Formats: sequence, C-alpha cells, structure tokens
Amino acid sequence: MIIERISKDCDQFSNLRVTFSAFAQDRANNCCKQFLCIFIRNWQYLKRNPRSWNGIVFNGFFTGLLTLSLYAGIGKYDAAKIDPNGPEFIGWIYNLSGLGFLLANNISFSSSSSVIL
Repeated sequence: MIIERISKDCDQFSNLRVTFSAFAQDRANNCCKQFLCIFIRNWQYLKRNPRSWNGIVFNGFFTGLLTLSLYAGIGKYDAAKIDPNGPEFIGWIYNLSGLGFLLANNISFSSSSSVIL
C-alpha cells in the first residue's frame, strides 16, 4: 500500500520538464522588485509577531558571542615577530578565513530566522 502511494505521488510529477535556460525569461518583475516585496513582507511579519523579532535578536547576539569567544584574539598578529612562511602566519590566515565564514553565517542566519520562525 505504501509503495503504491509513493508511485502514485511520483507519477503526478513525471511529465514535468524544466528548461533552466528559458526559466523566468518572460517575467515582468526584476530581482530588485522581488527582493523589495520579500523584504516588506518579512518586516510586516516581524511587526505583527514580536516574539519572532526577539528570537532573531537573541539568535544574532548568541551567535555573535560565540564568534567573539572563538576569535577574540585574532588581531594580535605582530608582523615583525612572525615569519610569513611559518606556521603561525598560516594559522593566522586560516583564522581570518574562519572569522569571515562565521560572520557571513551570522548575517545570513539572523536574516533568515524571520522566515524560519
């Protein structure tokens, strides 16, 4: 019975074909208009649901504190003491790339939380 239901659900979509080269060619709205509509919708949602706003703010602060606890001493690089070919310099470069990754995640997570919540 379960296999029949799964095959029935799969057969519903067997005739769908999408050509990605022609996808959204004749759309009337550009990317800026679509972004503006989603931005306004999310702000209206946040105004109506203050608990979601509190969740987003808490999430931003919490991930910011986690990032700060991991990368608090990253700016203590002394160029005169560290050899550019040594392991300390390579570790510093990796720390900078990790910090950039976590900061980008912090921005994207807190902005997408309004949609998730």
